[in-house]
Amino acid sequence: MNTSKSESPDIYDGAPWTEMHIADLKALIEDGSSIEEAAQFLCRSGSVEEIKRKCEELGLKPWVRS
Repeated sequence: MNTSKSESPDIYDGAPWTEMHIADLKALIEDGSSIEEAAQFLCRSGSVEEIKRKCEELGLKPWVRS
């Protein structure tokens, strides 16, 4: 499901999570990136809700852009 404002999906939208993507997500959130910034970096900008769910699953507390 594409939840971004972009009409075309990003390269990893809906793709399975690799160990590298999980490590990158952890590092991004721990360094203070927002969910949206992490989604863009991980080429999952159409999957912001998926990024939120993965953060919850991993116990990460991301900054949320208001």
